[in-house]
Amino acid sequence: MKRPEHALQVQILERLDFLGRPELEWRAVPNGELRHPSVAMRLKAEGVKPGTPDLFILLEDGRTGWLELKSKYGVLTHEQKGFATKAMRLGHYWGMARSVPEAIAIMKAWNVLKS
Repeated sequence: MKRPEHALQVQILERLDFLGRPELEWRAVPNGELRHPSVAMRLKAEGVKPGTPDLFILLEDGRTGWLELKSKYGVLTHEQKGFATKAMRLGHYWGMARSVPEAIAIMKAWNVLKS
């Protein structure tokens, strides 16, 4: 099964590696792939939950920026909406991007990129 967001995520991470502030830290969250049922059960037991965004960026003041990537027509799941609500209520950043320019704009707003 293809993940339409794959190419978008790769492009964003390439730019982030070049444009991101080096004192910050970012990672991808490998959720959403089809897995063997035994692997899925093990990961669930280890705390993998649906709705976790594709990328996170560690920011100043103990905040985290969570970035969900969607294809042109992709929609947020109930779990993704719940995560977004909770993250923002707790003072973290959350955004959704469908393109590299949208992701860049979000990261600029979060002060992730070099000046």
